[in-house]
Amino acid sequence: MYQEFAFIYDRLMEDFPYKDYQNRVLEFIKPEGKLLEIGCGSGRMTSFFFQAGTQVHGLDLSLPMLSLAKRRLPKVNFYQGRLEDLSLGKFNQIFACVDVLNYYTSIEELRAFFLSIKDHLCGEFFFDLRHPSDMVEELADKVFFYEEEEADLVWINEKDGELLYQDLVIYWKEDGGYRKTSEEHIQRMWSMEEVEGLLMELGFVIKKKNETKERIFYLCGLTA
Repeated sequence: MYQEFAFIYDRLMEDFPYKDYQNRVLEFIKPEGKLLEIGCGSGRMTSFFFQAGTQVHGLDLSLPMLSLAKRRLPKVNFYQGRLEDLSLGKFNQIFACVDVLNYYTSIEELRAFFLSIKDHLCGEFFFDLRHPSDMVEELADKVFFYEEEEADLVWINEKDGELLYQDLVIYWKEDGGYRKTSEEHIQRMWSMEEVEGLLMELGFVIKKKNETKERIFYLCGLTA
């Protein structure tokens, strides 16, 4: 995931409203203590946590993304892989920002993820979901084209039931011509009922929730 796409993705995300997202985080929780950011990508949200004075650690599946993050934040500890496969110790706060949970495409995968959160958490867990109705309205069965100095990107979205298949075709501008590469990503349009039911089943308490047109934000703790 996000192999050759990492550089282009980071460039495209320059337009993402990070300041608004960070303000939303602060409405829920003050970042502090030993903190883990899951799906840290190129480190844009990690920078926010680092500047807040936390002992932040970043986790992502993509080595190219982590390379960008390490370049941005050389003093932060970054790890490659899935939390479900790692043992990183306990964290006061765990964050999964900007659609991370949507990349878990089955209830079994999501259950394993939440259980790994429990194993690593000694405080509070913040995450968001892309609102399913917004995914249908803004992404499903749509094609987007982006032109950058280094490459052009065609982003094709196809909805199949609860899943959104995303084909990312990149045309790299090289030696007066183009070199084509592609990646496929899959996201799931989770309902609030599915996610909240699983949280309660596994011993989480929803401390705060906010629903916007685009996203649903959660702050969770653990039952005693």
